[in-house]
Amino acid sequence: MERASWTYEIPPAGADAAGLEDYEVETAGGEVVGKVVVTLARGDELLVAVESGIPPAVRKVNAVRWEDVAEIDHDSLRVHLREGALDRAVALDSSEAV
Repeated sequence: MERASWTYEIPPAGADAAGLEDYEVETAGGEVVGKVVVTLARGDELLVAVESGIPPAVRKVNAVRWEDVAEIDHDSLRVHLREGALDRAVALDSSEAV
């Protein structure tokens, strides 16, 4: 998995959701792998930052490219990923979040 070397902005703790924040993220196989932290725009690219693990002990954040999002279900608050999306994701360093 590629590792990002850039910083990224997350909403402040306790902030109201402005988009997909807190939606559950599900693989193509139906496994829930985390929740959306924020959507990120980096140049012309749009990414979805997905947090997995149990904070604060184990916290991983991966950025999934928008083209790897298969469907967004606003009724069930879920983001469904395409097959192999997590393999193509970019690992974000949580210490680079601002």
